[in-house]
Amino acid sequence: MKIKGIILSLALLPIVVILIIQFKFDNHQPPQLLKLNERVWIHRGGTPENSPEGIKKSLNLGHKSFEIDIHFIEDKGKGKFIVQHDFPNKLIEQNLLVLDELLEEVDDSSLQWWFDFKNLNSENLEPAFSLLKELEKKYSLKGRFFVEGSSYFPACTLSKKDIPVVFWINPHSKSRFFFIREVQNKLMVSLCNFSALTAYYESFTAPGSHTFENFPVILFTVNEQEKIDQYLQQDNILLVLKDLP
Repeated sequence: MKIKGIILSLALLPIVVILIIQFKFDNHQPPQLLKLNERVWIHRGGTPENSPEGIKKSLNLGHKSFEIDIHFIEDKGKGKFIVQHDFPNKLIEQNLLVLDELLEEVDDSSLQWWFDFKNLNSENLEPAFSLLKELEKKYSLKGRFFVEGSSYFPACTLSKKDIPVVFWINPHSKSRFFFIREVQNKLMVSLCNFSALTAYYESFTAPGSHTFENFPVILFTVNEQEKIDQYLQQDNILLVLKDLP
């Protein structure tokens, strides 16, 4: 009888764990992201991408909310954010755009920023956080920016600091065991203070996409106006990202 009891307990344990995770997820309250100026943001600031020129063109078209890509590097003992999609080649660093310079050239109090922190990791977390706080103070960015991370543990740690963080997530898996991925995703989100999740828009038409139907979500990159309108009708979609031609 003892062996049967042990077997039964072991069989029930995963069910109990799943129920606990579900309860924690259902009762998790994400912090507010921003008071959004608009719900359609411009991918990489416009064209040319990740540049003051592209952002100025977007401004002339009436847009005031921009996603840009940043990488943290240390140069001569000093940290800086480089604005570009791919990791910067230090051999041509003199030609790279620094975030501080971009904000100096185009920022004003009406703009909002989404910084896609491409190389956020456990090693650069603290110096990057300090630099973000410096830039926040220098350019009065509080309430006007958030940071995206795709590396879970550094992003989770950053989310517990005084900076709004969104996390890139794949809400589904092509595996037949996508239910396991779904439970894992719920646990990951419920343990952190992410203000929202980011995902490729087609992920939300795939198996498992219902997982976050009650959680704030940001979608990228949606360029068809009809699809943009459809997504923005959903209560949990905070904003969508689109390209400019």
